[in-house]
Amino acid sequence: FAKKGDKWAAVRENGEERTDFIFDDVVRDEYGAAWLQERAFVKTGGGYRMIGGENLDYVGEQSFEQARAFGDSGYAAVCIAGKWGFTDTEGDVVIKPAYEDARSFSQGFAAVCTGGKWGYVDTEGRLVIPAEFETATDFSSSGTAAVRRFHPETGEPMWTLIELVMKEE
Repeated sequence: FAKKGDKWAAVRENGEERTDFIFDDVVRDEYGAAWLQERAFVKTGGGYRMIGGENLDYVGEQSFEQARAFGDSGYAAVCIAGKWGFTDTEGDVVIKPAYEDARSFSQGFAAVCTGGKWGYVDTEGRLVIPAEFETATDFSSSGTAAVRRFHPETGEPMWTLIELVMKEE
C-alpha cells in the first residue's frame, strides 16, 4: 500500500498501482504490514472492509467500525457497535463482539480486554487465561507474551513473560 495526500492505494512490490488512491485508511500491524493471510482491511466511506484475492475484491458484506490486521494465523479483531469480536478470512464473524478491546490472533490465542483488564481467548472464544493484566501483547512464535501487572507487594507496574503450556490430550 502507498499513500498520496490523504488517500491510499494498493501497489505491487515493484510500485505498480493495483488500485487508484481511493482508500481513506489501511489497517497496519505494529510493523507496518497491512497484507496478512492474503487479506487487508481498508476504509472507504463509513467503515472498514476486508479485501482480498487477485482483484482485491471486497470479502464478505460486513463493514466494521474498526479492525486490526490479521496476525500469523486465525482471526482478526473487529469492532461492531462499540464492542470487539473476531472475523475469519471469509468475512464471517466467528466470535461475537463482547470485548472492550482486542488484538488479532497469534499462535492460536488473542488478547482481549474485559472489565478493564486483559486476558486471552482461544479460537472458540473461551477465556483461557484470566483477564488480570493491565496490558497484554501477542504470543510470539516461541510461545511467550509480555504482560503488565502490578507487583503484589509494592504496587509498582511490572512487565513479565507468560508462556503457553500445551497439554497433551
